[in-house]
Amino acid sequence: MKLLSLNVARPRLAVYNGTTINTGIFKQPVSGPVRLRTLNLDGDRQADLSVHGGPNKASMDKFAVNSLHGQGIDALAKPLTVEAKAPDGAIEAVSMKTAPAYLLGVQWHPEWKFAENAVSRAIFASFGEAMASHAQPKRR
Repeated sequence: MKLLSLNVARPRLAVYNGTTINTGIFKQPVSGPVRLRTLNLDGDRQADLSVHGGPNKASMDKFAVNSLHGQGIDALAKPLTVEAKAPDGAIEAVSMKTAPAYLLGVQWHPEWKFAENAVSRAIFASFGEAMASHAQPKRR
């Protein structure tokens, strides 16, 4: 996957629906190299360290989703691989490495406020890349 932009910011207070929140959403692009540190990137801070920042979290080890459903996966089919779980152990995302085409299933809505969510943008980017690859003429 090609990296298009790396954005950093420090948390600041913002008013959303009449409530003051501490957010790191106002990120700006960085030009040039950026050092990856234990808790974050140079020039970057996170408002919610339970989800962002810390060892392995820069690689999206933990991320927030808008899980709005009352159903879940009870038994995973053999060819599927678990890609994400909720803190309570509920399976949130699956893939199939041996699928003949792109296969990623999620139990949330990545299209909801996707511009604000790096995981959602990565999902749509990978889907777009897979579709572009699939659309290429096949050589015989």
